[in-house]
Amino acid sequence: MQSTTLMIDLKDDEIRGLVALCSQEKRAKLAGMCESPAQADALMSALDEINWQLASSGHAGAIEAMSNLVV
Repeated sequence: MQSTTLMIDLKDDEIRGLVALCSQEKRAKLAGMCESPAQADALMSALDEINWQLASSGHAGAIEAMSNLVV
């Protein structure tokens, strides 16, 4: 698997939307919409990466979402 980091400018509402998608509640709903466990795993991996990138840039909501993830 190849990992790529994208540097894009996001508006505050776009960042809030991404952080919301990374919440435990939304992740479970999104995983349930996937056609296969492999799709769900890939989606969760992508959400983890988005959340990690936002948290590493200091976004408080993303940091909180990371701290709430069940490991």
